[in-house]
Amino acid sequence: NSTESWNFYFGLYVRYSKNNKFLGNNFITEEGNKLGQWIGMQRTNYKVGKLYSDRKAKLDATGFVWNENETKWNLNFEEYKKYIKQQDSSLVPANFITKNGFKLGEWVKEQRKKRLAKNSYRRKKLDKIGHIWNQKELEWQLAYDEYKKYIKENNSVLVPKRYFTKEGFGLGRWALGQRNNYNINRIKLEHKLKLIKVGFIFD
Repeated sequence: NSTESWNFYFGLYVRYSKNNKFLGNNFITEEGNKLGQWIGMQRTNYKVGKLYSDRKAKLDATGFVWNENETKWNLNFEEYKKYIKQQDSSLVPANFITKNGFKLGEWVKEQRKKRLAKNSYRRKKLDKIGHIWNQKELEWQLAYDEYKKYIKENNSVLVPKRYFTKEGFGLGRWALGQRNNYNINRIKLEHKLKLIKVGFIFD
């Protein structure tokens, strides 16, 4: 843990943390340096009072995250963001597991159960990417995704009234319900805009 070695790894940390402050303990640089282990060691040394004050000051100046739980949460959050970008939806199946073995579906469900304060850091981050907190909203979004799927498969925005999906969901009834809500002016603006976006016919 010489000064030279510490400064070398600190330099790596500055470089790699520019794009991501939350590097996990297993993170290895392109050159094969175990930077994640070094980060973990700084946290451990700080906890047990073995981290020199000048080193702590240097790390603080970079916005170093001392709380490991916060790092883990943010790494999971990045997986969620990646999923949304790839699938164009914030609805993650409950049993969905990422390629690296992370149970993302369970994690997203867990966030919904937690009653995070509206102004909390995590809540703001989740809100920003379109996380759905409300169960009714979740159900509407699931139905909307089925509707988008129907349009793609049938090349039509009109769903027969008695149409059911393979899973047994009454998509025709749902579409009729959206039309009725629109006619009696009870449709949410964000729902209306989403339906307009995919060419839904309200008349």
